[in-house]
Amino acid sequence: MRFSRRSLLPLLPALACAAAACYHPGESSPKPADRDEEAGPHRSQIAYVVNEEEFDRGGANLLSTLEQHVAAMSVRHPRGECPVISLRGPASDPVVYVDGTRASNTCVLDTMSPNDVHRVEIYPMGVTQRAGYFSQPGGLILVFTRDGT
Repeated sequence: MRFSRRSLLPLLPALACAAAACYHPGESSPKPADRDEEAGPHRSQIAYVVNEEEFDRGGANLLSTLEQHVAAMSVRHPRGECPVISLRGPASDPVVYVDGTRASNTCVLDTMSPNDVHRVEIYPMGVTQRAGYFSQPGGLILVFTRDGT
């Protein structure tokens, strides 16, 4: 399939709007999601970050702890199935990575202990600046364990 320059011209206004949405005059640049400087769950322009200091160490599992800290996340527990996680409405289905390895389903969040986790990054729009992670329309949940590689 060949594209000419003229066929791409209709896309220029959309690209300009997307670039303008990322520019906020007068504001400092958002902090990258991989910094640990701020305490408490916070929402940058791209991610919710929950650090180990914020986890309830007596919590039953990682997923229940995340539910308490991330208001935009809703979880359903269908009987006999893995949890259904929604980050951007009922149709979202986020992909979970644990220490850079893609999990086959969301059950891993139900089986992990908060004691083993260093931080969790939740990207509702499914896009991260981190290398090695593919964009996902349903969102991304990146889990970094204490002894992770």
